[in-house]
Amino acid sequence: MNITPKVAYHLEELDIARTPSLPEHIIPVVVSADKMILDIGCGIGQTLVGLDLNASHSLFGVDVDQTSLAYGKSHFANVNYAQCSAEDLPFPAAIFDLVISRVALPYSNIPDALEEIHRVLKPDGKLWITLHPVKMTRRQWFHSIRKLNAKDVVFRSYVLLNGLRFHCSGKLFRFPVKPGRYESFQTSRAMTRALREAGFQNTLIKRGRHFLITATKGPAELPTGMEAGATRDASVSLAADESGRSAVADELPDVTAHSAASSKSAKGQSTKSQGKTLEDA
Repeated sequence: MNITPKVAYHLEELDIARTPSLPEHIIPVVVSADKMILDIGCGIGQTLVGLDLNASHSLFGVDVDQTSLAYGKSHFANVNYAQCSAEDLPFPAAIFDLVISRVALPYSNIPDALEEIHRVLKPDGKLWITLHPVKMTRRQWFHSIRKLNAKDVVFRSYVLLNGLRFHCSGKLFRFPVKPGRYESFQTSRAMTRALREAGFQNTLIKRGRHFLITATKGPAELPTGMEAGATRDASVSLAADESGRSAVADELPDVTAHSAASSKSAKGQSTKSQGKTLEDA
C-alpha cells in the first residue's frame, strides 16, 4: 500500500503516542471500566493503538479520510473503523464509556459534533479532547503571509474569523469555497459554553503545550414515577457485553463505502467579551 502524506503524518503520530518521553506525547488515561472507546478523527488509529490496551476493551475509530482508515484496518485488527464525520456518528445512543478526539474537532462543526458525542456516550461517560488555541492559527496565518501564499492567507483568515465568531457567539460557518469544510481555533470560554449547551458536566480545562479538555455526560435520569431511592440494574441496558460489542462492530459501515456528513444547524448563545485575551479565554 502506498504511503500517502496523511498516512505518513499519522505514522509519525503513532511513534509519538508510543513514546511518553516526547514533549508532543499526550494520551488519555484509560481505566478498566472504559470497555467501549471511540476515537473521533482517528487517522490510522494511532492514539488507540498507542494506548496498548488488552482485549477487554473494544476500540472504535472514525475518520473522514478513506486512505488512512484503509491503512489502519489492514494493520491494526483490534480497532473497528468507520468512515464518517464527527457530526454524524453511525452508532446507537448511549454505547460508549469514553470518547476521545486528538486535534480533530477543530475541523468540525463543533456544536453539532458535541451533540453527537453526548448522544453516543453512556450516562456518566467521559470525553477527552485536545484542540487548537488561537496562537497556533495566528502563527499559521503569519507564515502564509511571509510565504506570499495568497490562497492560504485567504483560508487562514477564514479560520481566524471563524474562531472569533465561535468565541463570541458559539456559532461556526463553513468555508465558502468548500461548503463541507470547517476549521476554527478554540478558546476556553467558547468550549465551556458549547459543552454546557450540549449537556456535558464537570468540564476541566488544561492549557499548556496542549489545549486539553475533559468532561462527562450526566447520570441517567430516573423514569417518571420512580422514587429517587429506588434501585435498578442499569447495566442490563447500558453496559455492553462481549456479544453487544461485536454487534456494534458488525453494524459499522465498511470504511471503503461509507461517507456520512451532517449539515445540522449549530446552536450557540451570544456573549459579551469579558476583557480576556483569546489565549486566556
